[in-house]
Amino acid sequence: MSVRGFEMFLLLLRRFYGAKSLKVAMSYHLVARADSCKGDFRTALNHEKEAFTIYRQMVTNPNAHRYLFCRKCMPAKKVTPA
Repeated sequence: MSVRGFEMFLLLLRRFYGAKSLKVAMSYHLVARADSCKGDFRTALNHEKEAFTIYRQMVTNPNAHRYLFCRKCMPAKKVTPA
């Protein structure tokens, strides 16, 4: 998907969920990754700053944003034999 598509998706999420939701923060992060792959590091840094400010406002513990998307911290699904 192009960077333009991610930006349009970000605008839609901002309209539906509000400017300070975790889904919008994750979209800022995705746009920042796409910008950094493109080589536009200044814009990527600005998008990461926006994502971090949303995380900081939504999460009371300042270190908890590290654990929001950490796969090691998520409980593993138990596979039951069929």
